[in-house]
Amino acid sequence: MPRIGRLLLITFVESFATILIERGIFFYTYNRLGFTDAENLWLALGFGASYAVGALSSHHLARRGTEKGLLVAALVAQFLVLAGLCLRPFSYAVAIGNTVVGFLVGLKWPVVESYVAAGLTPKDQAKALGWFNLSWAVPTALAVGASGPLIAWRAEGLFAAAAGLNAVSLFLVFGLGRRAVHLPQDQPLVDAVEVLPDVDPRCAPAGYL
Repeated sequence: MPRIGRLLLITFVESFATILIERGIFFYTYNRLGFTDAENLWLALGFGASYAVGALSSHHLARRGTEKGLLVAALVAQFLVLAGLCLRPFSYAVAIGNTVVGFLVGLKWPVVESYVAAGLTPKDQAKALGWFNLSWAVPTALAVGASGPLIAWRAEGLFAAAAGLNAVSLFLVFGLGRRAVHLPQDQPLVDAVEVLPDVDPRCAPAGYL
């Protein structure tokens, strides 16, 4: 599979999984756990705050290891949290698990976007990021629409579906390079390829590294 196609598929799948939890969880907590509107607002605040912390930490953690390593770790952790919620979907477990997932999602998205833009000239980056934005935006409505039937099917259906999608993404991520190598700023493409040993010169002009 072409690199950009793999990344867009990862984006689509992970966006679907994220929205199931980020948006769909409020239907679950209201109908299954009896959360009030105020409690759901606190739930949303927990997810949003932890997401921000994860996003701010992503670059630092990726530099300490590799982008691929961070992405794999976030997906594995997210899968384990959601699998745990399938077994014990209690009120406090859901609140804590949702906050943890928010942090992991915040870690993940900057890395995926970095992979999408890696090795591209500004013009090609604009095109790639346009497709990236479509790939995460389209699943939003689809995942919200799927949340109701999943919850009606089984109490833990929401978490099981999201965990399954994380497993699919994890499989796709193993095909990525260890690092998202970017072109140096203000440097011609030919020179940039020469100073980036991990970049395949045949692929660099199109950006599909």
